[in-house]
Amino acid sequence: MIFRSDDIIMDLWKHLSVDTFKNISMVSKNYNSLFKNMTDIHYISLKYKEKGSNLTAFVSKTCKEICKKNNYPNPYFIRGLCWFLDNKVSEKEKNCIDDDIYLIYYWIIILLHAVNNNYKKILTVINKIDYNNQVNTQIIYLFIKLMNQEGTTRMFCTYSQHKYDLLRYVSFSHIILFSKNQLTLTSQTKSVHMLNMKQIDLVNEIRKIEIFPGRWLHPKSFCLKLIQYLNFPCFNI
Repeated sequence: MIFRSDDIIMDLWKHLSVDTFKNISMVSKNYNSLFKNMTDIHYISLKYKEKGSNLTAFVSKTCKEICKKNNYPNPYFIRGLCWFLDNKVSEKEKNCIDDDIYLIYYWIIILLHAVNNNYKKILTVINKIDYNNQVNTQIIYLFIKLMNQEGTTRMFCTYSQHKYDLLRYVSFSHIILFSKNQLTLTSQTKSVHMLNMKQIDLVNEIRKIEIFPGRWLHPKSFCLKLIQYLNFPCFNI
């Protein structure tokens, strides 16, 4: 029996962690080709499944990796978030995440940059995400649950009001951006209308960050760019 090198590589891949595979790809042409063809969504999904699809473990590991990479201190919100995931999110809700885990992954990164006032990197992450990608509507409901009054209080209560508002703004911006295209595709007119109203409210809230003419609580360029992302494209109801 003759084994092709591609067959051997694919079989070995099944027994390697994603990070190990990434390191090997740096010194192996064949592995490098496979790794380069892997999408971000696929890569993040594999990392999630390595943790046995344990959402809390994945969130904690992601937080530690991003903090180490950016030299950030461990954030206060992560403990509240993990508690909420363990105690308020059902296994059924978690099982619906699957390949949409990348939305939670990038959300964690956005929050970490927001906590550390790294406005430029917030926009870089938002710009990187393919918000036109089709997702399971259950991930939308999960995010809405995370961002209800109990969830936001549990996660963000230790921060100042200005920081609390910023974390809410970037979180709801993320939710709106990945939800509006999905809901339009599924013809959920009522949900799209409600999301459209939330978008208008959020844009108005962000505009209020300009407390006096020319004086903004957060960088003006960041606020205007966030509004630009939210307003384009508009909903087609």
